[in-house]
Amino acid sequence: MKDVEITEQIKYIGVDDKTIDLFEGQYVVPNGISYNSYLIKDEKNIVMDTVDRRASDQWFENLEKELKRGKSRLFSSISFRTRPWSKHRTFSK
Repeated sequence: MKDVEITEQIKYIGVDDKTIDLFEGQYVVPNGISYNSYLIKDEKNIVMDTVDRRASDQWFENLEKELKRGKSRLFSSISFRTRPWSKHRTFSK
């Protein structure tokens, strides 16, 4: 993932999915879709939205990379949509 900094405290950790051909099972997306997700780094770090299960490995890598930069932990996640993750992971450090 290309590093995208919105501000010093807001980092883009989303994922592009070029393997999907239908969004929500009905809308044709010939070029794939982007799952937008952001890490807000502050006294308590928060993730704004997650990604579809099919892109979760890359998303976790992006999140872990940003958390390690500040040697910090995730406090909470706010989701606008429900997206089941492919596997349970915990973050340390």
